[in-house]
Amino acid sequence: MARMRMRAWAGSGPASALLVLFAGPAMASTAESGPDLGARSAAPGICGITWRAEDIGGRGIIDSSRATLLLGADGSVSGVASCNSYSGRYTLQGARLDFAGLSLASRKSCAPSLMKQERRFVEVLGAVQRIDLLPTGALLLSGPGRQSLRFFPETSP
Repeated sequence: MARMRMRAWAGSGPASALLVLFAGPAMASTAESGPDLGARSAAPGICGITWRAEDIGGRGIIDSSRATLLLGADGSVSGVASCNSYSGRYTLQGARLDFAGLSLASRKSCAPSLMKQERRFVEVLGAVQRIDLLPTGALLLSGPGRQSLRFFPETSP
């Protein structure tokens, strides 16, 4: 089983750290093949939906903040990590979910509390190993221990 690794480049100021998450070659999907959806028929039902985080690692989220996840049918993943946007690739086989090449695409400076939440979000996202669509409609991404992200479909105001 490949492991996720994280690198951080520090710049000037507290918000300038650019995090890049990457995985070993065994976890990568190609643009031509897209995600490996295996036999899981629910996969198309989760793609193309913007999922909004309601819980990050069992600590909830800051009121009025926004952390999102969008899984593309082509194996792309993108969203907002509380302050900055991110993108990368994913593979899905059964309930096994792996991310590769995740990186923050912008370097905005936000309030320290949002930056702390963003770091938690990126950390937990990088450790994700499993995906479940719960009967409540929630999308649960979980990793080792109690690391998890819980999302609900984003609704327009």
